[in-house]
Formats: sequence, structure tokens, C-alpha cells
Amino acid sequence: MRRIAIIFSTLLVFMTAMGQIKNKGNARGNSSGAPDFAYPEKVEAAALKDIDSALKRGDGPATVNAMVRLGLAKAAVSSDSLPAILAQIDALASGKDVDVVTGSVLKLLQARIYTAIYDEDAFRINRRATLAGVSAGDYRLWSKDNFLAKIKALTSEALANRQAMLDTPLETYRGVVDYERDALTFYPTLYDFAAYQAIGCLEPFSDYMGIFNSRLAVAPMDMSLYPLRRPGTVSPDVLAIYHNLAEGRGDEAPAILARRNQIAYILPRLFASPGMEQPGGAWGKPSDSSLEYEAYMAAYRECESSPYAIELLLPLDNDQMTDGEKNALYRLTGQFIADNPAYFNLNAVKNLHNGLGRKDVDVNIPLQGAKGETLKAMVKSRNVGKVTLKLYDVTKMVDDNDDSYFRLPKTLPGGNPRIATTLFSSANPDNVANNIAFVDEPIDMTLVEEVRDIIGNQQRVSWANS
Repeated sequence: MRRIAIIFSTLLVFMTAMGQIKNKGNARGNSSGAPDFAYPEKVEAAALKDIDSALKRGDGPATVNAMVRLGLAKAAVSSDSLPAILAQIDALASGKDVDVVTGSVLKLLQARIYTAIYDEDAFRINRRATLAGVSAGDYRLWSKDNFLAKIKALTSEALANRQAMLDTPLETYRGVVDYERDALTFYPTLYDFAAYQAIGCLEPFSDYMGIFNSRLAVAPMDMSLYPLRRPGTVSPDVLAIYHNLAEGRGDEAPAILARRNQIAYILPRLFASPGMEQPGGAWGKPSDSSLEYEAYMAAYRECESSPYAIELLLPLDNDQMTDGEKNALYRLTGQFIADNPAYFNLNAVKNLHNGLGRKDVDVNIPLQGAKGETLKAMVKSRNVGKVTLKLYDVTKMVDDNDDSYFRLPKTLPGGNPRIATTLFSSANPDNVANNIAFVDEPIDMTLVEEVRDIIGNQQRVSWANS
């Protein structure tokens, strides 16, 4: 599922705020239907006429489209026109001529522009002092706190009319919003689009410190666990947006996506008290239980009746799960694949399932050992019935001038002078027998000497691609 974005909005931000618009008429005929900016004054005049016409018709999408074209045209004339553009958008959004949905989209567009301005110059902005009375003035004097306060206010206003935006299909704004064909499954309404855009505006101000109640991992919809809203913080606002995306929508696809993204936002921000083991102990669970697994699985169980519930399990990481959790998930995904052969995102489920079923052997052997000490090899396997590990005595020391460390003790039985190697095999007994037989065969020293004469001394030579 790809993110969706307002057509022109990123263009407006980066080509106006940073003064990158050039008077080139190369926009004609592009996929977004952009006008010819070789003559920006004409585009501006046409946009003003279109705004007036759209307002009279009550056509919100056309109003927003014309407003964006007006901003682009003004910026093409002067890169210093951004304050005037923002003022015009604000006046239009706050006016009585636009409906609440159109006003919300325009507020969102303002927030996007302010976020891009901050992103572009965050290093300097973060070092400015916050001055009283500046927040309503020229943004070029704002500190980080000023930008955050403005963006939070705009995103809050943009999402205030939740029901009206939920009742507006995203397709209504087809001329303003660009999206992939499969996006409507998870972003069917204008509210879905606006909510994720708002989260994107707040994201640059997020932090990853341990700030959330540890119980939130398995109860992300419990608002009593949310931190209090305070100036300078965004996490309570982001959690509330995810909550509103899912609330009252049952097991619909947008609610499933919101739950999944909410958990992904929560996990790296959980508070861990001193002495708690990380990461499993970060919320008081035993160390043999995966925090990530429990969080996503708890949400899956709550939404199991939804045909999209499997999406909640796709972010799970094999490396963060116990063997028991991997086995349970392997069986679950296998059953889902068998029962839902036409699922639109089946390939992602298959990738997870195949990854869980992959054969894997992990061997950890010390490269050196203290003289007289026993060497221990750690072998961990998954989906492999049997692993054979063979060690060979190596009589040559690592360092001729230091007899305190050896690759393997000289006292190992066998005395086979072959190069040290490790042999792994599957549970196939024939392969095991063949490998052992090959190792036990006597060395043809005549052949060895002939090869040495041909290749010379290669003892300390490495291949170029090794």
C-alpha cells in the first residue's frame, strides 16, 4: 500500500518556499494536468477566475485545485510570495464561501506547507529562541515551538469535521489527490487521506524516547493510557488520530491499517523502567515472549473476523520471535493462504510464510581457545531435522611466536592433517554417510603436490571477490 499525496502540494512547497520555480512551459501535458507556467500572470488570472466560479458552484475540489494553481503562479513570479500565498489560503479556508470539507482540505494544505518550510531549514530553526507574540507574525522569525504550535492547530482544525470527511469519498477529490489503484481499499474516504497527511505533518516533531505506558503495546485503543497533551509534544495527538481512524469502523480495512500503524508508532516509544530487560522485558513480559509478536497478535485476535486482519501480522520480524511464536505464525499464515487464494495481498502473506519455513542453521564456534580449555560450539537450527558438526585437529599454531593460543587443542583425537572445516547436512542419512565417507578417505598426496606445483603457495592469498 503506497502513500497518497495532494497533487501539486509538494510541488508548491518545494518550488515556492525554496525559490526553485523557473519560468519554463514544460508542465503542459503532464499526468497532473498542470498549466503552462511560461506565462504565470495568465495562470494567476485564470486561477482567480476559477476560484470564484468554483465557490459559486460549491465545488470544493475545484476550489482547492484552483488555489494550488494560484499559489504556483504567484511563486513563478516571485519566490518571496509564499507569505502572501499562505495568507490567501488561510482567508479562503476561514471564509464563509467554502463548505467545512473544503475548508479542512485547505487547512491541511497550509499545514503541509509549514511542515516543508520547517523541514528544509530545521537546523537553524531549532536554534532560534521562542519569542512572545511571534506565532501570529512572519514565519521567517519562528522557532521550532512556533512552527509546531501552528501545525498542530492547523491539523486539529483540518480533522475537526470527522463525520463530514468520512462521508466524502476520496474519489470526490480525484483532481486534487493522487493515489494508486489499490489505495481506496484502505483510504476510501477523505478523512483517511487527511488523517495520514496530518500525521505526516506532525512526524518531524516526534521523538523516540520512552514516553508511553508499557501496557499500551497490547491495548493501543485504550485512551486512558495515552499521555497528556502538552505544548511541544505530538505523540498524544498522533495516537488520537490513529484512534479516530479506527473508532466506530469495526473490522473494516481502514481500521485494520490504522491499528497496524498505531502499533508500529507505539513500539519504539515504550517506557522501560531501570532493571527491565529489553526488549521483551520493556513491558514486564518474560524474556521468552516477543513484545512485537504479542502486540500485533493481540490486535489480530481482536479483529480476527475481518478478512483484512492478516495485515496486522505482516510487519512481524522473524528475528524477534521465539520458536514457538514462529511455529504458531507459520501454521496461521499457511491456513490463510489455503483458505484465501484470491486475497489481493497474498504475495506478502506468502513471503512471510516462506520466511518462517526457511531452513536455517546457525553455528558459533570460537576462533581461538585458551590452552587447556574446552571449546564449546553453539548450534541452532530451524526446520532442519539433523545437523552434523565435525571438527578437525589443526596442528599449526595461529602465531609461531606465541604458543598460548591455538585454533584447536593439539590433543584432539584423530590427528587428521586436513584443513579445518565444518560439515553440515540435512536429515538425509545418505548425504550424511557420503560426507563422512569422503572425509575419511586417505589423502592422495601425489595429487596434492602436483596441484601445489601448478598454483604455487596460496596460503595467504585471498580471492578478489572473497
